Amino acid sequence: MILMKDIIKEGNPLLKEKSIDVELPISLEDAEILNSMIEYIFNSIDPKVAEKYDLRPAVGLAAPQLGILKKMIAIVAPDESGNEHEFALINPKLLSYSDELTYLEVISKGLKVMDSTATALCKDNNIPLLVFAISDPENIVRAVKGEIIGTVVS
Repeated sequence: MILMKDIIKEGNPLLKEKSIDVELPISLEDAEILNSMIEYIFNSIDPKVAEKYDLRPAVGLAAPQLGILKKMIAIVAPDESGNEHEFALINPKLLSYSDELTYLEVISKGLKVMDSTATALCKDNNIPLLVFAISDPENIVRAVKGEIIGTVVS
């Protein structure tokens, strides 16, 4: 089980290191890491478990945050009914860059921002999406502050 002590804090130089691609097909070890990351996210949003283990709420976790320099990200997001869905991003690549895109462009161009179901959920619920590079840990802080640092999909 991943705990807060396992998550590297902002400012750690390891977070500025370049991650490597995950070899496909994904190994059992990498699948287990992704499953642990998803488990952490679910645990962090469960009030009883989060309190018991002193977990901070999360919607996503990247392997480098655990000291694993591989291009793997786990995300848990709700649909319009409030049901949580888990997504694993392996070797994500930004295929197109602009300041603003529409969800229809993302879907019609097959851009791999996230899977089509998650894209449709965001579109149907009018949830804007900010896509940005996490290679610079400061980008997360900038995004939370409302700075436009990547591409907005709306």
